[in-house]
Amino acid sequence: MGRLILVLSFAAGLAITESPRCDTSSQHKASGVVYIVFCVDTETDGFNYGRFSQSLNLNSFKKGNIVDQALSSTWRDSLTDSFDESLKISWFLMTIEGYRPTSHGINAVAGEFLRMFSDRIPKLGDEIGWHYHHSDWYHDSLSRKTGWNMIRTFSGRIYNRLSDRELAMSHLASFVYHNRLYPASFRAGWLWENNDFSNWLDSVIPFDYSNNWDAVDEQLFMYHPSTHDLFTPGDLSRSVVRAIDAVDSAYVRSMFELAAAGRPVILAYYTHNYGSTLPRNNAIKRTARRFHELFCRYSDSLGVPFQYSTASEAVNRTRGIEMPSEYYLSVRYDSSSGTLYAACDSLTFGVPLVCVRIGEEIVGSLMEHDTDANVWRLRLDTARVDSFLVAGVSKTGETFVCGPCTPSNATAQNRNR
Repeated sequence: MGRLILVLSFAAGLAITESPRCDTSSQHKASGVVYIVFCVDTETDGFNYGRFSQSLNLNSFKKGNIVDQALSSTWRDSLTDSFDESLKISWFLMTIEGYRPTSHGINAVAGEFLRMFSDRIPKLGDEIGWHYHHSDWYHDSLSRKTGWNMIRTFSGRIYNRLSDRELAMSHLASFVYHNRLYPASFRAGWLWENNDFSNWLDSVIPFDYSNNWDAVDEQLFMYHPSTHDLFTPGDLSRSVVRAIDAVDSAYVRSMFELAAAGRPVILAYYTHNYGSTLPRNNAIKRTARRFHELFCRYSDSLGVPFQYSTASEAVNRTRGIEMPSEYYLSVRYDSSSGTLYAACDSLTFGVPLVCVRIGEEIVGSLMEHDTDANVWRLRLDTARVDSFLVAGVSKTGETFVCGPCTPSNATAQNRNR
């Protein structure tokens, strides 16, 4: 079987401004560890939700500004955990259509971030995740405004030019195709999810850090949601992790106390890449510094170690997984039938994704199970397809991207290998 393989993955990790150093030499009393995840919803400045198409404002991305400062290794090294490791950041890159309702417009923010900073991400051990704003240009009866309004359905309802389901798939496919990167972690824009969206997300993303919901007990820092109620533990596969947005001393202490009883805990918090370019007003650095002070305080007073981790690392570490298994899909294209096949063992999370480029549009489709339980297939409309790629993610967050290639190119590579 011919195999076309192109692998692109980012590990996780990052750190922030001047702060107290934690005691890394003392013996900790507890066997539990608090795994700290710092999430940054990475957006753009001055987005106008009332304007159909607008220019991309990358002020916070410029050299010396907010994001660039947060990617400084010197600053990162000023914040270290109980293991003398620097802070890591999980960057959740936004997709939204307001910079032109095309695949390139959808990926504008994520694409520019990776173009400018992708070489620094693996060096710092950071992770790249997906931040999706479920929205479309329509008149919202609740706000009585026409604009890029949040969508509150995931039932197949058509808003502007696509249905709510097609929008989500086109955003994910555009992100993967243009960046050659499959995100293992996710945060919902406006923290919006419903049961239908949750069930769809369970087919594509293993780690969901959207929970800051009142309907979920705040002590439930991680759970698998129910098919019928995403706010209740149940039968789905992805891990939903709580991430708070305010410096809450009582909550931080409660997580360290939970770990003091001997169990591993995830404590996640988030902010945005907003604020003044002055270092003291940098939202990313300011938030990290304030939380770091609390982590050091309760780590020292309760004798509980904490470890900076990425979104994927933290979930794996609570399961005792430090080095996830290598993951790939074996991909084959049958030119006689126009069918793509992808094979792997039971490591795959959810369903492999096929991203197809048709002109300037990127269309995403989930593959279907073949007769073999570990083989998926999807038939392509080769008369319309310009190029395609196949992507997937493992249950531990290892990602795989194969392509892009054209049907003729894929056939030639299959024949030659």
